[in-house]
Amino acid sequence: MKSFSRVLLIFIVIISLASCASMGKKRGEDNGQNYIPVAEKNVVVIGPVRQEINGYSVLGFPPGLDKTYAVFSWGGNAYDKLLDQAINMGAHDVINMTTDFEDISLFFLFNRRRFVVNGLAVRYVDE
Repeated sequence: MKSFSRVLLIFIVIISLASCASMGKKRGEDNGQNYIPVAEKNVVVIGPVRQEINGYSVLGFPPGLDKTYAVFSWGGNAYDKLLDQAINMGAHDVINMTTDFEDISLFFLFNRRRFVVNGLAVRYVDE
């Protein structure tokens, strides 16, 4: 019986570690601010765009801006919807983006993070 409990404990630990999700992207940093270097182009400002998207996780930490450590996580894809909104306004891209968020957590059982993404829709001008 004692060997069965050891095997069961080892199995639970292995399953727990194997089921964690971790996803993230590398970013450049300069003076504490994140940036992606791009070539300078002439643009016409179309207008501001804004999206509010919820990200959820179960049995782990809240969905992060860079990484998520949870057994289950979904949602939080605000950039695609922000870009779709800008394209529908006649823009080519979104610049000067900012991301804010608020958390609602029930310990490690359930977490919701609301992302609020703001940006400036622009249209590139040929010279």
